[in-house]
Amino acid sequence: MSDIVEGYTPGPWKAEPTPDNLTIWICTENTNVGMVPGYADHPLNLANARLMAAAPAMAAETIRLRKEVERLRAALKPFADLAHHYDPVLDEDDGDSVWWEQAQPTIGDLRRARAAITQERGDDR
Repeated sequence: MSDIVEGYTPGPWKAEPTPDNLTIWICTENTNVGMVPGYADHPLNLANARLMAAAPAMAAETIRLRKEVERLRAALKPFADLAHHYDPVLDEDDGDSVWWEQAQPTIGDLRRARAAITQERGDDR
């Protein structure tokens, strides 16, 4: 999957109709990277061209989100690893009690989880 967001012509890209309005080029300042054939003023052609032109920004956002998912998974891993220590009774609500047995999350685990949540919200609660 990483090859989808690597090895492309760097952005920004833009959608530029040809002077005759018969094609929309997807281009950088000095390179054509693709085209949408058909009338440039047709809404579907214009929407497709804009979507194609947004590809570098979407690739960058995909990379950023993948890193964020890795960071959040790392913060939650200690808690997920402890899940096997707790076996609720079928009629017990998930929030009723916790049984940690011998394993417990560390202060560092709690701080990383809190940091992951507060970074996402942009506050320090």
